[in-house]
This record gives sequence, structure tokens and C-alpha cells, in this order.
Amino acid sequence: MAGYVPTHGPDCDTRTYKTRCSLCRETVFFFSCSCQSAVFFDSLGHPWPEHVCTKQRYRELRALGHSAEDARFQILIDARRHGLSIPDHVSESMERDTKAEMARRSSLRSPRRTLYQDILPDEPREFPGTVMGIDRNINMPRHFGLQSNPISLKFLGALGRGRWHRIRIRHDEQAGQTIVPEVYAFTSATRATPIREGHKVLVSLEPYEPPAGDPVWIISETTVR
Repeated sequence: MAGYVPTHGPDCDTRTYKTRCSLCRETVFFFSCSCQSAVFFDSLGHPWPEHVCTKQRYRELRALGHSAEDARFQILIDARRHGLSIPDHVSESMERDTKAEMARRSSLRSPRRTLYQDILPDEPREFPGTVMGIDRNINMPRHFGLQSNPISLKFLGALGRGRWHRIRIRHDEQAGQTIVPEVYAFTSATRATPIREGHKVLVSLEPYEPPAGDPVWIISETTVR
């Protein structure tokens, strides 16, 4: 019926089930009832947080003409303001878009193009570079696709204890270098040496393989140069 607005009430027959958002693939709960109300929640119970899809928001900003860099920045600001975490693959997708956009701009100014290559966890190593970005106070269970509860925190081992930041560090670029290594690494939020964007650092990286998800880098030592 045109103009019909569903009104949820005590006589409604409801249905709730666990699923994944079709865009960002985050675990959500789909709620529907016989009055035709339907909504996705991040978790069940008070305060009933409605699912805010970061990927959909990113698409909308790009469709409005925002650059990949500006859209990513707005998503990060919104996520921090509302205490939300950004799914790892969505964050990586925005990173790829930003890098591709920067590469296109660079190619218009110069024939030289710089490629940034992620260094995946393997053997312990020291890594000198510049802090390019910091995602603060990561929700570790959600980062690995788990529910946020004490069982998940215990399941994650070291990464389930305390607060963690996720840092992107770009290796010191040499003249004429076309492929520049980067790492994404977790560092304790209570580390004595604070790290900020733009800092030149030397970090000691240790690979860590959690019971859930792929191996990640953990920063064991940090020196701000």
C-alpha cells in the first residue's frame, strides 16, 4: 500500500536470526516481524545497536563525488565517533582504492609510479619506516569475525588481553625505489613509547597466529627515531 509505514507492536509475530551483512560481511542479527518491520542489529538487547554498514557508506560517499582518500577519512572519523570497528577487508579495500587513486595522480605528473607492497607475517624482523596511519582501540573479537564476549577474548590469547592499536608503517623509501614495503602491525595501547602518525620508527615485529584468522604482526619493541 502506498505510503504505508509499518508499526511494530505487541501483537506482531517476530523472527530473529544470525547472519552476515551482504556488503561488509560483518556478523549481524536480522530482525523482522509480521508488520513488515525489518532491521539489522550488531547485537541483541539494550541498547539494540542498529548495524551501520561501512562499505555502503563508503559507496555512497564515492557516488557523491568524494575522492577515495576523502571518503576513507570520513569513514574513519565516523567509526571513531560512534565507537565502531571497520572490517579488515573493507579497510583494505579502501586502502587499495586510495593507493590506486594516488598512483593515477602520480602518473599524470611523472612517468615513475610507486607500488606499496604489504609484508605478511613470516619471521621476526626489525622494520624501519614512517607511521602512515593508526586505527586505535581495535575491537579484537570483531576484527577476527568473533562475538565480543569474554570467551572470544580468551580464545584470542595475547590479542584478547588489554587494548590494541593497528598501525600501518611504510618502509623508508630510497631514491629511485619503485616498490616500497609496508606492514600492518598491532601494538599495545598501553605501550610506554607513544606512536603517532608521521613518526619515524624502528620496530621489532613478531608473527602471531591467533586461533581464529590469519597470522598478524605484533610489535614487541619500538624506537622513535
